[in-house]
Amino acid sequence: LFQGSGRVFRENMQRNAAKDRRWHLYAIMQHASNSGTVPWQVAIHALLVEAILRDEATGYYNHECLGKALNGLLPRRARPIDLLGNDGWEDLAWLLELNQGFYNATSLAAVSSLPDKHNIGHGWLGHPIAPSEGRERLEPLVVAFPTPS
Repeated sequence: LFQGSGRVFRENMQRNAAKDRRWHLYAIMQHASNSGTVPWQVAIHALLVEAILRDEATGYYNHECLGKALNGLLPRRARPIDLLGNDGWEDLAWLLELNQGFYNATSLAAVSSLPDKHNIGHGWLGHPIAPSEGRERLEPLVVAFPTPS
């Protein structure tokens, strides 16, 4: 248990994430503490990467609750009955379709890979690319394309 203020805890988390080069966790902490210019789209991508990495570290690969967890963070929410939970990627693809006006599609393409196998439900959407040094240069390019809001 950590005994100290929330500010000190966030600063320690952010510093340790940068030291360990865990850029997704660094982005989450930067967004949470309002200490940087991390837009919500980048923070949501970082949350997805962190959730998937933690799932896979424990040997859990289905991600069926991923869409339901993300639903509350997005501006346009799906009805809970539409998120079947059979496949987290299918739920995620549906949420991204609903929020395409808010989420820059070019940014999404820059942070997602192609799927390992074709699945009719989510087609082109593959595993998110983990943030790393050097990829931050893509961000100004992909957010330069306007999206309606």
